[in-house]
Amino acid sequence: MRFAALRNRDYSLFWGSHVLSRVGSEMRMVAFSWHVYELTGSKLALGIIGACRCIPVLVLGLWGGVLADTLDRRRVLLATQLFMAVVSTALFFLTRAGLVTPIVIYAAVALIAAAAAFENPARSSFVVNVLPREHLENGLALNVLGFQAKVPPRRSSPVRGFMRTTSMVPSSRALSTHNMPS
Repeated sequence: MRFAALRNRDYSLFWGSHVLSRVGSEMRMVAFSWHVYELTGSKLALGIIGACRCIPVLVLGLWGGVLADTLDRRRVLLATQLFMAVVSTALFFLTRAGLVTPIVIYAAVALIAAAAAFENPARSSFVVNVLPREHLENGLALNVLGFQAKVPPRRSSPVRGFMRTTSMVPSSRALSTHNMPS
């Protein structure tokens, strides 16, 4: 069977949440980048976001792999997802209060990237915990597909199309408390 791993209930739930998480992560990075550009108008500032996203993963990636091999992977995944949600929520409230600066966004990106350095190895190796051996190869292939599902083709990106065709997209300034109705 082509997608035999998806017959496993636990793996199906894991895979579906994996795809949703990846799509959400990409949406968050688009929002962070857009917010920084709205605040600064600088292409260099966008490059700094890339550095803030890569450096923690490079520095902490090996430790993430060690933890994924020694700790309960499910708990690592839950903890990292919760941490990322808390950081994103804190950034929302700072933006709403009009207190956000590019430095705050850089810090949020770096913290989320640090959590991802622990999440990615745990997520990649979690498949072994939920699938029987005969479906493992199929599950690993689907896991890679789920990781790639977050990156739409460059020319047909729904986010780009939406941004180009609508003027209803609020700027980051519209999210501050000064411009929002009570």
